[in-house]
Amino acid sequence: MNHGESMKNPVWGLLICLLCYDMYAHGESRVFTDSQGRNIEAELIKYDEPKNSVTIKRMGSRREMTVPITIFSEEDQKFIGDWGRLQALHDSRLKADIKRISKRDADESYGTSASTEVITDHSFKIQFENGTTTTLEDLDLEYVVFYEQEHHLRGGQRVEEKQGTLYKEEKITLPKRQNTDFETDKIRLRTWNTYSLAPIDAKILGIRVRLTMTSPAGEKEARDFCYPSSLKQTWVKKTTNVQGR
Repeated sequence: MNHGESMKNPVWGLLICLLCYDMYAHGESRVFTDSQGRNIEAELIKYDEPKNSVTIKRMGSRREMTVPITIFSEEDQKFIGDWGRLQALHDSRLKADIKRISKRDADESYGTSASTEVITDHSFKIQFENGTTTTLEDLDLEYVVFYEQEHHLRGGQRVEEKQGTLYKEEKITLPKRQNTDFETDKIRLRTWNTYSLAPIDAKILGIRVRLTMTSPAGEKEARDFCYPSSLKQTWVKKTTNVQGR
């Protein structure tokens, strides 16, 4: 490429000039190709989806510059878009507000002078706040709910505590600068108090949530959330049903 060719594209010409500016190695890089087949090695700094632009740093330069991604080849434009979505996945502006919802089933619960049985449905409402400028499409959403349900042992004078899990996986899209609501499946638990048998208790321990997307290289990138933050139970990808009748 000669000087005349670079002057036909001022943005690309400025990128070439960065070769002579404060040479030093900095981070990982990629060799990008423009629409005319010319190459430049640079580090991606920031992707702006609404403006369809990218901020890059030429390898060997201290200087950052923002350029339209359309100056690059179609393959590089796709790479930049995928890279930008990965950055948004780990951005602090992507948040999850998790709340537990518990509702007593009046039709299934009963109480007498001798005993009381309460059936309660529990679920979690998750509000994802994507405050970034990038839409996160086709994410894998996984969650696992942990709970405990007591059961009577033979004779009914003692109880056994069992821990259960509810695991689900589905797809979700988080539009840029919007909130997206999601509610988990319900878990039905029961408590029972009676004069003749040991009381039965049940409780929800918490939930772990994971958003996963595929990197440009085909590797998985994940972002985890949990409620409460003190939850001790670790990830399990299975459902273990120990609910009451």
